[in-house]
Amino acid sequence: MKALLPTLLAATTLLLAQLVAAQPSGTVPRAPQQAASPAETTTPPQPMSDRQFAMAAATSNMFERVEAQLALIQAGDRSVKAFAQKMIEDHGAAMEELRIAAAVAQVDLPGAVPLEPAQQAKVDALRALHGEPFDHAYLRDQVQAHAEAARLLETFIRAGTNPALKSWASKTLPVVRDHQQRLQTLAGSAR
Repeated sequence: MKALLPTLLAATTLLLAQLVAAQPSGTVPRAPQQAASPAETTTPPQPMSDRQFAMAAATSNMFERVEAQLALIQAGDRSVKAFAQKMIEDHGAAMEELRIAAAVAQVDLPGAVPLEPAQQAKVDALRALHGEPFDHAYLRDQVQAHAEAARLLETFIRAGTNPALKSWASKTLPVVRDHQQRLQTLAGSAR
């Protein structure tokens, strides 16, 4: 092994010297580049179209209202019912304002906004619950829904191009943030 070390060192030095000699003068040889990983070669997601944003916002809004309507009937805690009433009022107003912004943006929203299948499944699961189990499931759903809504609004405020929809998103985001704070308080007291 000791006899091989000088030979390996000499071979490495010779190889390096050949690499340097092959480079144009004044340049430094570079290590071979590894192939880019799939994540590095994929293009970033395209920004949402005005229609995609309006539909996603409308669907999110509808989901929060539908679950709030159930909460008025099936929740056990009065503070959860009070929160649900606030959701119905705030999301009703937000939906009316979204419809106006969408019309200005020349985006048609359906009269009845359908829920996504995952949202419908959550609503169906809530229908089977009453009292404290309902309260916990409802609050869990709403924490997640409001986090998703906040991300949607933030993304469109940053990357959207339609002024009417961006204005609506900018006006709506503080309301969603307020709902998130209320949810944190409710979720903390429901434990």
